[in-house]
Amino acid sequence: MPDVETVDVPERVVALADDLEIPELDFEEEKPAAPAYDDLDAEFAGLLNEMNAVEVAPAPTPARAAAYE
Repeated sequence: MPDVETVDVPERVVALADDLEIPELDFEEEKPAAPAYDDLDAEFAGLLNEMNAVEVAPAPTPARAAAYE
C-alpha cells in the first residue's frame, strides 16, 4: 500500500443562521391563557342539558295475548 501524505486545510466555519440572517427566537415566551369556557362551550353544555332533560315516555305495555287452553 503506498504512503499518502495528507494536509489539513483550515476552513472558515460560518454558522448557517448567520448566512441566512435568521433571527433568534425566544422559546420561553409565555402564551396568553385561552379562556377555559367560551360561548361555544356554553351553548354546547346547554344543548346537552336540554337533550338529557327530555323525558322519554314509557313504552306502552303490549296487550296480553289471549291464553288458548
